[in-house]
Amino acid sequence: MAYAIVQTNNSNTSSASPYTYTPTSAITAGSLGVLLVHSYSNTVTVTSVTDDKGNTWTLVGHSPDNGVGERVSMYYAYNMAAGATVITITQSSTVGRTTAFTEVSGFSTTDPLASSGTGSGGAADFTFNIATVPANALIIGAISRQNNPPTAGAAYTSAYGTANNFYQLGQYDLDTGAAGTIAFNGTQAASNTWTGIAAAFNFAAGGGGSGGGAAHYYNQRRR
Repeated sequence: MAYAIVQTNNSNTSSASPYTYTPTSAITAGSLGVLLVHSYSNTVTVTSVTDDKGNTWTLVGHSPDNGVGERVSMYYAYNMAAGATVITITQSSTVGRTTAFTEVSGFSTTDPLASSGTGSGGAADFTFNIATVPANALIIGAISRQNNPPTAGAAYTSAYGTANNFYQLGQYDLDTGAAGTIAFNGTQAASNTWTGIAAAFNFAAGGGGSGGGAAHYYNQRRR
């Protein structure tokens, strides 16, 4: 069974915690859902995610503290129940944020998370590694930055464009049969502080990419 990106959407929301987020379209039964929350504070993370369909949301991790008011938290749910879904998200403190959601079909009903990686820095070129990525994996991730639109690394293309004063970039097909360490990278117009997180997910048995490959999201907050 081939994987396919079913929907990608995002929202810039006000400061309230907990808060709810509703994906644009109803969820397809059995899908993988990935939630990325960019909190406008380097000390704030997401502490829990639930929804009204009883799906289990598991924490991948949080991007490193970059010291300048940016943090990204990543959760996922697999073998999701079908239907319109309202997701409830709780932060460790009440701050503004952007929420991005991706639904992908074609994943196993067992836990698909293979590995993850994080990074932070201040150079114009940003990169960090995801180790132990299996062959034919889907990578989803985010980079939060202060200023200047980012440019995706080699073989990346735009996923969102500009919305809600944030930039989201990238789709990259890793369905090559290769396994190993994968760099999550790109560049900025000038040196600027950034922080990021990304994860690799296994396809269902016999699966492979179709129509766009793996999705990367680079989130940039305009100030």
